[in-house]
Amino acid sequence: MTEGAGATRSCRACGEAISAQARVCRVCKSPQGWTRLLFQWKEVTVAVLALVPLWKAAGSLAEMARTEPRAPVVRASALACDSDSFRLALTNVGTAAGLVADVRLAYLSDGRRIEPGVDLVPEGGEPGLVLEPGQVVTLALAPRISGVPTVLQFPRGGGECRAIALVKVKTFEENDSVVEAGCPCP
Repeated sequence: MTEGAGATRSCRACGEAISAQARVCRVCKSPQGWTRLLFQWKEVTVAVLALVPLWKAAGSLAEMARTEPRAPVVRASALACDSDSFRLALTNVGTAAGLVADVRLAYLSDGRRIEPGVDLVPEGGEPGLVLEPGQVVTLALAPRISGVPTVLQFPRGGGECRAIALVKVKTFEENDSVVEAGCPCP
């Protein structure tokens, strides 16, 4: 390396002697200024940018693999109770259909639960209602004992009494559940 008009220096990439004012090496064609750093990292930058869509795709695949189990979530509300019928509203807020298999009657009287063996059957219809997600139905249920119509006999006593419909919901994945809805005894 010498000073002056014919000064030379070593190439930063290959070490060959080049002019001190040279911007590109005449041997290896490497830039000698700060732009050489751009060319050194070009491949790394391209590789990182190529991975971005793959990273997004992997995130999408992971989201697809993390599916929530599909299941019905049935909610019930008693609308009216009397000795001849039990009116019930059902809604499915879940992600799968559920089968309302049967509805049984129970009483809660003075803190005790009594199950008299009474079925509540839809009036004018067969049991076994399929409740789709988002569907809301109102059922008028008639009391039956072994398929024979009956009149509900409410417990008599001085304390609190509630008539409770026990709604058995079957799922296609065999995760059955029981939903309860009650109203005060008449």
